[in-house]
Amino acid sequence: MQINKSTSRGESSHSQAIKELWKTKWSLQIPHRVRIFAWRVCLNILPTASNLIRKQIKVSIGCGFCDAGAKDLNHILLRRPALVDYWTKFLPQLSQVDRNQNLFDVIMQIKRVSSKEDMGLFFTIASSIWMCINKKLFEDESLNMSSTIDHAILMLHLFKGVKNQSGSALNKFCAWKTPPAGFLKLNVDGAIFHHLHKAGVGSVLRDQEGKVLMAASKGEREVADPETIEFLAVLRGLQFVLSTGISYLVLESDCLLVVSQLNDAESITLSPWGSIISDI
Repeated sequence: MQINKSTSRGESSHSQAIKELWKTKWSLQIPHRVRIFAWRVCLNILPTASNLIRKQIKVSIGCGFCDAGAKDLNHILLRRPALVDYWTKFLPQLSQVDRNQNLFDVIMQIKRVSSKEDMGLFFTIASSIWMCINKKLFEDESLNMSSTIDHAILMLHLFKGVKNQSGSALNKFCAWKTPPAGFLKLNVDGAIFHHLHKAGVGSVLRDQEGKVLMAASKGEREVADPETIEFLAVLRGLQFVLSTGISYLVLESDCLLVVSQLNDAESITLSPWGSIISDI
């Protein structure tokens, strides 16, 4: 009986820990994409080699990036030698955490020694690492890890800035405004249709009175992330109107990250989307 009571107490304690983590996770100020990633991390349902093997799917058990023999989530996101410096730089609180535990226990320790902001930063950085790994494995594209994390953190700050705006301020910010005298305004947008394995871009050109002068849309190959299609929307929109000889143009995008990157001269070399920015 004593063993049963102890076991029951242990299970109850674990269940309470899960509830507390869930409550914290859903209250974090992080983009929806990162929130879903965090949910999958906490449930350990990301398609790592160890998880796929448990489902009797034949995959290589090796890490592929170092000499480790197994690719579990803890190794992929935290313990891989190449990642130690990044975590030390961006989240030094991790030095207080024993990373040799399973990932759930590591996350619980991070929760205890960190603030909600740090928890949000942890999942944001982890999602960037996961993206870099998948880009290399499935697209043979090597992204600069440090630059990718920098941009993910920038996206997080921009997201928080918008979330903290009042409703009236956001309405004022999002309202369409006429271009200056002698200018036309080009609005661009992109969309991803995962179920069709396609993407698309669209653009609308208006004059000072808001009258639509031209509009166009174009299908694109499927892309991995929303930011890529937003950058492509800018490029295709410019290609669409500049061929007509228009010189005085205001370009408008609803993606704050794109606007920030295009206004930053250094982003051409540092950004994961540098090749598209160079074309723009």
